[in-house]
Amino acid sequence: MTCSQKDLFMKKLFPFLLLAILFTVNSAFTANQDKKEKAIYAFGVSASFSDTLVYFTSVQQLPGAKLDKKGFLEDRSLYGYELKDFLSQIGMMHRTNIIFFDLDKSKLQKKLNKLQTKYLQKKTEIQILEETEFKFTDLEPNQEATAQ
Repeated sequence: MTCSQKDLFMKKLFPFLLLAILFTVNSAFTANQDKKEKAIYAFGVSASFSDTLVYFTSVQQLPGAKLDKKGFLEDRSLYGYELKDFLSQIGMMHRTNIIFFDLDKSKLQKKLNKLQTKYLQKKTEIQILEETEFKFTDLEPNQEATAQ
């Protein structure tokens, strides 16, 4: 390379190469951030058509939980079975369980409060299961067969 070719390279091509390198490094860093698991929060509701008592769990972070490609909680039925098994052990059989989840804990807490208010307006008795009483666990997908 002659001196004028080096000057041309430094003035015109070097900035583009530098930008390409920075873009590549930034893309790799962003991809690593996306792979980090986001916290998923959930609460459960358990009701029975033959009982006026409705159970609510507290909003809890679900350990090891993941969302599928469509944004649904993977193996969500397992969390419902976990709540059902807990309530069966304390004598509350034949209940319908619903699991609500969100990535935003405050949004989920608002949803919980709204549901509790609706049930209280209908003169339904509610029982809140604190995390000290009931806590969702890190469930393995192969536990579904044993949970049923």
